[in-house]
Amino acid sequence: MEDITNEELRAFIGEKADYYMEKFEKFEKGNSVSWNWAAFFFGVLWMFYRKMYLYGLGALGFITIVNVALEIMKTSPVINLGVSLWLWVGFGVFGNYIYYLFVKNKIKEIKEKNQNSQEIIQILERSGGVNKLVLYIFGALAVIYLISIFITASK
Repeated sequence: MEDITNEELRAFIGEKADYYMEKFEKFEKGNSVSWNWAAFFFGVLWMFYRKMYLYGLGALGFITIVNVALEIMKTSPVINLGVSLWLWVGFGVFGNYIYYLFVKNKIKEIKEKNQNSQEIIQILERSGGVNKLVLYIFGALAVIYLISIFITASK
């Protein structure tokens, strides 16, 4: 990547740096498609986990708009399922590329604000990586949701 070192990439990406750096090399050569199982299965949650908060909010907003539009149009469940699958596949196919753009932009932004290379690495490590708290929050919400379904169904 232009003006971004492997050390900077590793510092920002954190966990799974080898996986993502391999994908990023392909993107640098012009390929923008790859597959990410985590993005496919977890979509917005994966974005929040990877600290792409604005991207995650944008995706969540888009999904909400699509679902509201489908509800207003009173589409059949088959079409709703098809649209959901289309969105999941979109996350799976383009998740790595979206993350590549995010990483590239964040590193450039951090480097523009800081000149000390040692300081930059520390800032990249803090700014990037993953947010495991997101997993706990979403996990707790899922448990609460399942309990509420169980309670409602048992009445």
